[in-house]
Amino acid sequence: MVFRLNKKKDLCDIYLVDSHRSLVDSMKDRFKNSLKYALRSFSSHDSLLDELKQSILNKRTIVLVYVLRPGTSIDEVEYEVLDLLKDIKDINSEITPIIVADNLESDVVRRLSISPSYSFVQNNDNAMLKITNLILGTISKDNLERKFISARNSALMLLIFILAVLFLTIAFYFIKPQYF
Repeated sequence: MVFRLNKKKDLCDIYLVDSHRSLVDSMKDRFKNSLKYALRSFSSHDSLLDELKQSILNKRTIVLVYVLRPGTSIDEVEYEVLDLLKDIKDINSEITPIIVADNLESDVVRRLSISPSYSFVQNNDNAMLKITNLILGTISKDNLERKFISARNSALMLLIFILAVLFLTIAFYFIKPQYF
């Protein structure tokens, strides 16, 4: 299911995997005015993988928000989250995953907190604020990288232009020295 609030220029694709659909409405309300995005909601990680494999991923920012249900064991974390993240990184390494979880055992939290390749958010009163900040931070980082590449390309074009003018001036000097 796709919710689009602004079709002109989406800055971010948010893939939400939530089997209980507990965050979909609150995320729609939260991002209504603060961000241009496309929110895609999935009920299972298999449907998410199918969508990622079929869709053409463009240069926009992609954030995955994965919601773990309460009572998830460490074996389920290994299967559900870590294997899923490995598969997603194989498809597109630029995806920024955010894992949201309710009350989990300390072993599961420790296991999830080890990897720096994703962000872990406890589902409490501040969860939506943390998710919003992580998404906005990811968008800012990607925009900064794009601006850096654009500035580098502009500087390179200017250098090529200056070298071409210099080369033509030197060539013209040797061809027609009386003008200098």
